[in-house]
Amino acid sequence: MNEKDAIHGIVTADDNLPRMNIWMLQDPEKRELLKVALKPELLDTTAALIVIDLDQPWDMKESLFKWMRLLEELVKDVLKNLSLEKRTSLQKRIERYIKKYNKIDEVKTEKEESPSKKASAKGR
Repeated sequence: MNEKDAIHGIVTADDNLPRMNIWMLQDPEKRELLKVALKPELLDTTAALIVIDLDQPWDMKESLFKWMRLLEELVKDVLKNLSLEKRTSLQKRIERYIKKYNKIDEVKTEKEESPSKKASAKGR
């Protein structure tokens, strides 16, 4: 997109624009509708968000587990449609992400420690 088109908000077919679809399900009995959204070829760029209704906070834990089980079942069904190579690739990608996340978390913790705390810890 050139500068003039960007200023006037003109989008052409050649523009590579980000796209996001949002699917909301309020009734677990209609889980089959999510199979339309969970496509094997798009699984590596798919994210899920579970939002719990807080009208009855005493049911939060049960509700969260119910939706997590439902999502797990749907993802397992989608994974069955992927080749072993693609499943392995996705698993390794998730493992790398988790390991990298932990390392970043540790670095933040070390940086947040003040120099005086480090000095007193060395003196012990």
